Amino acid sequence: MSENLKKIDKAFILAGGRGNRIKLGQKENIKAFIEIDNEQLLKRHIRLIKENLKPQKIYVVITQFEKFFKESIEEFEGVELIFNEKISNQKGLELLFAIKNINKIIDKNEKVLMTLVDEYYDENDFKDFCKTILSKDFTTMVAIKKLNSP
Repeated sequence: MSENLKKIDKAFILAGGRGNRIKLGQKENIKAFIEIDNEQLLKRHIRLIKENLKPQKIYVVITQFEKFFKESIEEFEGVELIFNEKISNQKGLELLFAIKNINKIIDKNEKVLMTLVDEYYDENDFKDFCKTILSKDFTTMVAIKKLNSP
């Protein structure tokens, strides 16, 4: 890896959606806390980011359910919550507000990672993506993988 390439400074896990599609209300129904292979998605994201990128700080962007999120991240060092504005009937704007809040805490020269908590990232694919991030200079990098699974 070239010495002049900069590592990821901060990582953001977007977990603030209202999750209406799966009828939220109880912790086990919140997308961030769904378990796959006995590991909550949120904790899995944090673990993968810490193991592969080692950012200075990881932020979890939320809109509600603060108690559940605080409990879930308390075992991790360097992980904080960011609160997104609560809005109603503004489909799609939650993401824009999250970006606005993220923009307030990053410097223009920092490199950041943004992930969605309700997406499952194959561990090997995520490791490969991180290797690419750390080995190339880039402005924006997006990973999309087509699956032929029902």
